[in-house]
Amino acid sequence: YMQDAVKFFREDILSIVINKKAGTIIVGVFDDSPQRAKEIVNFLINQLNTIYVEIRVRNARINREFIEQR
Repeated sequence: YMQDAVKFFREDILSIVINKKAGTIIVGVFDDSPQRAKEIVNFLINQLNTIYVEIRVRNARINREFIEQR
């Protein structure tokens, strides 16, 4: 089942450490195949970068609109 697969991935394969003070996220993947682990980490990092860019663009737009209204 999909729920079991996601639970297994989150608990046994994926490792995420968030340091709010430093503003960093450490992403680790544990797998039998180093190549597959590397590909999973690269995919996750690309997704995080996409989200980060979207948030920055949205914040810039909101800030610009706020300044225009002032």
